[in-house]
Formats: sequence, C-alpha cells, structure tokens
Amino acid sequence: VIVPAPSGGGKSTLVAGLVGAGCAYLSDEIAAVTAEGILLPYPKPIALRPGAQSLFPQWAQRAVRTGDRWLVTPDMVGGPCRAGIVVVTRYVPGAATALHELSPVDALVALVRHAVQRPDEGGASARRLAALAATCPTYSLVSGDLHAACDAVLDLVGARRGF
Repeated sequence: VIVPAPSGGGKSTLVAGLVGAGCAYLSDEIAAVTAEGILLPYPKPIALRPGAQSLFPQWAQRAVRTGDRWLVTPDMVGGPCRAGIVVVTRYVPGAATALHELSPVDALVALVRHAVQRPDEGGASARRLAALAATCPTYSLVSGDLHAACDAVLDLVGARRGF
C-alpha cells in the first residue's frame, strides 16, 4: 500500500496503525520505487504528532519510542514488493470514514502532487508514477478515526484485523 498525502494528512498515523495491525513496514514519508516498479524498504523512524502518539499502546512491545519518533524493529520491516493499491489519505477530526475509488487520471494527479524526483532522472519518475496510476487501484480515504481507517485499508487488501 502506498499512502501519499500532504503534511497533516494522517499518512504516518495510518502507516503506524497498519503496522500495529500486523502489516509489514517499508517507509514513512517516502516510497523508493525502482525502474521496474518494485517498492524498496527504507525503514526510517515514523514521526507521529503528539495527539497521535497515544493511539499506539500496542507498539510498546514492538517498537522503540524516542520523543515523537517510533523506531521500527527489524521484524516489522518488509521486503521489496510491488505496490498493490494506493490510498490517498486525509485526516479530518470527527469525520466518518469514507473510501472512494479514484480514476487513473486522478490517481496520477495525487501521486505527482506528492512525488519527489531526483534531478538526474529526467522523465523516468513521471513514467513510474503513470505506471502505478494505471496498474494500482487508487482510493481516496477521509477519516477521523484511526481504527476505522485501518479497517477500511485492511479490507481493501484482504487482511485480517489486528486491533
């Protein structure tokens, strides 16, 4: 699952919730994608805003907390894989959880809006993003509740709930 969103959109909190539910972790804040479309692990610490930190008591035995960052342990990190879905998340306090599929064009716009390109790549990263938008179902997720948001994403990937 690739989770693009602007700062404050809830991506780190959602990723932390999914890892807490048993999903493997690849990265926070950045997705490393090869020319062949493979996602690579880049397991940097997950930074959570103060209000989100209290949502993760189940992490106490699996991750190490240092201030506002959670250090994932090696057993939490997944291996290289293909993206299955893209979930463009937006946290709205008090909002009911709503999930809507996006068209490939809207998916590409969302991916481009949150992409970083190395200067030496030319159009290669744009082609990778277009391939992701064309091959991965992409959803818009609006939620004010972490557990409901995680359940919605876990339902998309057919995973069992871990809460």
